[in-house]
Amino acid sequence: MVSIGLLEARTTAVARSRPEHQMKVPQGRRRLQAVVQVKSRQRLTAAKESIDAATNLFELGGFDGERPLSHGPIFRFAGRRVHEPSAPLPDSTITRSGRQGQMTQFPAPGGLPPMSPDRSPLSFAVVIPTFNRRDLVLAAIHSALAQELPPDEVLVVDGESADGTVEAVRATFGDRVRLFAQPNRGPSAARNRAIAESTSDVVAFLDSDNRWRSHHVLTLAELFDRHPQAVAAGTSRDYLQGSETAHDAVFGDVAVPLLLERRGIGFLSSVAVRRGDLLASGAFPEARWYGEDIEMYIQVALRGPFALI
Repeated sequence: MVSIGLLEARTTAVARSRPEHQMKVPQGRRRLQAVVQVKSRQRLTAAKESIDAATNLFELGGFDGERPLSHGPIFRFAGRRVHEPSAPLPDSTITRSGRQGQMTQFPAPGGLPPMSPDRSPLSFAVVIPTFNRRDLVLAAIHSALAQELPPDEVLVVDGESADGTVEAVRATFGDRVRLFAQPNRGPSAARNRAIAESTSDVVAFLDSDNRWRSHHVLTLAELFDRHPQAVAAGTSRDYLQGSETAHDAVFGDVAVPLLLERRGIGFLSSVAVRRGDLLASGAFPEARWYGEDIEMYIQVALRGPFALI
């Protein structure tokens, strides 16, 4: 790729070396500026189309490879997503050779032992928004509290459910869960409330109709431990399932792939983000009820690299 400065210099050189064309330098620069403006508009349009395309897919209920899912399935996360009950847990690691251009990759640090379940230098909060999903959210909360590396906080934000969600959560989990009730203004507003109330270093997201496998938080902690510069970590890269560990992570810049190449980060329930970076980037756009995670990914990706398996 030719830089703009070098291209301008070449345009100037052509203008001076070919007087028979009577191409003046200011005219050449104006043409160059016009080309740059067109390219910029094309890139911005591509970025908008990427966000809109992801939003349309999420409005269909999510992803299953390239097939939209119906609303309401229960998933388990970490290392990869598994659709229950039809899909068994895979026995082998998914091969990822030949996928060029996914992100700017940096070598993973080697020689680090697996993290013990009883230690992590970071504190973790689990954020669960819910609305009229009493039975599903109880299962989601149970999966969060049953982690091999227990989270420091579990925050549930209810949008004034009419099915007894608040009463059931309080009766079942008591003070092990921090429960907040507010008018239903969508999942973004609910998550932002929990992020603001949290005091942990890292926020892990769990939708109320999803569940985690028992080593999910431990896997996230290992990802941050191996990649301390990561602002976010996830266990369902490109919405795929598998049995990779933190040692297999891809680490790097995902901002450009997200904006221009329509690459995927993964299901939100498989992702955790440093709370400071969430707050600095504005967290979730509360005007969006679908595809809000894509916008959050983009804003956070502008602040640093991701570690993904």
